[in-house]
Amino acid sequence: MRFRMRGFTLLELLVVLFIITTVAFIAFPSLWNGIVKDDKVTLASTLRNLREEAIAGKKEILFTVDFRERQFRIKGAKGIPKDKTRIIDMKDDETWEIFIPSRGTIKEGEVIVAFTPSVQEELIALYLTRNGKDTTIMLNNLSGEVEIEEGKRKFDE
Repeated sequence: MRFRMRGFTLLELLVVLFIITTVAFIAFPSLWNGIVKDDKVTLASTLRNLREEAIAGKKEILFTVDFRERQFRIKGAKGIPKDKTRIIDMKDDETWEIFIPSRGTIKEGEVIVAFTPSVQEELIALYLTRNGKDTTIMLNNLSGEVEIEEGKRKFDE
């Protein structure tokens, strides 16, 4: 009686792995774009949460956009000690602008947005440019709605 080994060779397994990887890159390009969208959604959610926390907690929360240091800073929010600041760094391949109707479009320096218990009527728009694509993240302070739009939304300044 002759015993015969059945199975796949290493070469056959590598070819199949290569084919699966190639199909995944072609079929799921939106999967890789999802990483960029997550950053936008996270920032939009953070803005909404800061506004709601300031109103519910009856306290002032400072959201700072520092263009020189390329970071966002949050002070006074839940989970952050009073004398500490939470820092979120901007990525190297992105540029930011902020639009506030009373101040216009700001691209440099430092902008401090105070979320207070009293509802403010002013909106805040953050413009993100990454890899040549513009995105607008807009917080309507009156309603608490946050919108994310592709492209750079124009406002009457």
